[in-house]
Amino acid sequence: MSRTGTAVPELRLQGRGASGGFARGRIHVRRSPQDSRSEAAAAVDLPTAVRIALSELRRLQQTADDTAAEILQFQVELLNDPELIAGALDAIEKGEPPAAAFRAAMQEHLRVYEEASSEYLRERAADVRDLRDRVLRAFSGERQFAPETLKEDCLLLVDDLTPSGFVELDLRHIKGVATRGGSPMSHVAMLARARGTPLVVGLRGIEPELHGREALLDGDTGCLLVNPSESSLRAYRLREAARTARAHEERLQASEPAVTPEGRRIAVYLNVDSVASLDQAPSEWFDGIGLARTELLFDCSSGVPDEATQTAVYARLFEWCAGRPATIRLFDAGGDKPVPGLTAQSEANPFLGVRGVRALLRHRDVLRAQLRAIVKASAGRTTRILVPMVTIPEEMADVRAELRDVLRGSSVEGNAIRLGMMVETPAAALTIERFDASEFFAIGTNDLLQYLMAASRDSTELEYLHAPTTPALLAVVRRIVMRTQRSGREVCVCGDAAADLEGLRALIQAGVSAVSVPAHRAPAVKAAIRAGAAGR
Repeated sequence: MSRTGTAVPELRLQGRGASGGFARGRIHVRRSPQDSRSEAAAAVDLPTAVRIALSELRRLQQTADDTAAEILQFQVELLNDPELIAGALDAIEKGEPPAAAFRAAMQEHLRVYEEASSEYLRERAADVRDLRDRVLRAFSGERQFAPETLKEDCLLLVDDLTPSGFVELDLRHIKGVATRGGSPMSHVAMLARARGTPLVVGLRGIEPELHGREALLDGDTGCLLVNPSESSLRAYRLREAARTARAHEERLQASEPAVTPEGRRIAVYLNVDSVASLDQAPSEWFDGIGLARTELLFDCSSGVPDEATQTAVYARLFEWCAGRPATIRLFDAGGDKPVPGLTAQSEANPFLGVRGVRALLRHRDVLRAQLRAIVKASAGRTTRILVPMVTIPEEMADVRAELRDVLRGSSVEGNAIRLGMMVETPAAALTIERFDASEFFAIGTNDLLQYLMAASRDSTELEYLHAPTTPALLAVVRRIVMRTQRSGREVCVCGDAAADLEGLRALIQAGVSAVSVPAHRAPAVKAAIRAGAAGR
């Protein structure tokens, strides 16, 4: 109602849903900070500004969840690359002001990302701009945003938001976010989904006049309702109550086994991207660890961690499992996860290049050190080693031979350690019966889908080709199950499709016997399995 008693009409603004869920609160319009160009008088030199920025990023990583820490690691690795500031240092030696020289050099780096043919690389331009602005602020001591004290629940409306900007949001009071720019495939969208924060991108009509108005944000449909009517509020309350009750019931039963209505027991494992996340993952929810992404468990920006460091981290995984299987994937470096000393520099197409097991077999010292660390940490406990990006049986045979050599020099019994493979390439999926050396299989649907469909998984224009129920993917999964079920080898799905309830239903019907999911998705996944994954 207005001050005159006249009802204010409901206003519907439409964008694109990027993170599901809905939220209610007063709109908080945040204006983008002005781009300062007065850079002549820098308080510190460029190397110091970079060190300050690195310190800030690592501080954020310490309190971030798995997804946020991984995304921030991309910026850390860029800042640790000497090539990033080499051009700026040359310009500074010639008399250019430090901040101006850095900005100009970063513009060249940005152009590479902004003009890339890959949509994935174009989306990463936002991360590069975020990094650039953090270093520029370090010259003068400015923060990205002035600190705000929010005393009530609100919906944040901004022109755009950077990954580190999202990590720094006060989500105690910010219940949902809408941006004028952005993409459902951006890192900010990934962070919002990981934290369960409703997010709408590409929202038209964000104006300062909306500040302070009551609103509802629907991350599923991409809609913002300003001045919601009483009927809209009633519908919201009903949906919120139903969602809260469902989530509560799912968590109460999360410790129970996941058994389909037909009596099939489906193993539900945990995906692990950081050791710290284990403290937030109730071990009783899971049948063990189904995928430990070792390239993300460490700071690999300066290279592969030493054997002792690896052993200590892997021991923590085994302790959490408490006798249940711990599946540790060997370094899956390459693609969008470069590791100095392990991956090739400047590949034309790194996603089709020397990555995963291909890189490990070219750096056998790294492979042997990692195998020794896993074997030592296992201390005879149930261990499953997962080989990434396998294409031909000879790759598995080579890793098996290296493992045998490591076991010969160890006191650990070899029968406690099983060797399995990621199924991510069409070549492996279509000839799965040839992989006798693999004792279990983990289907990585993210990569497998993009290779099957010849469509980048990060392209918003090709989203329609990446549905987890795509017939081509399901046909391949069924084939894998049929060719391996006689030997009793487990087929687990550890890609995004496993946590998508519609995709989960189709995968179970295709015959998979296990899934590996992020911790926060486990209660819903187990409930869906018990209900036939169709919400009966």
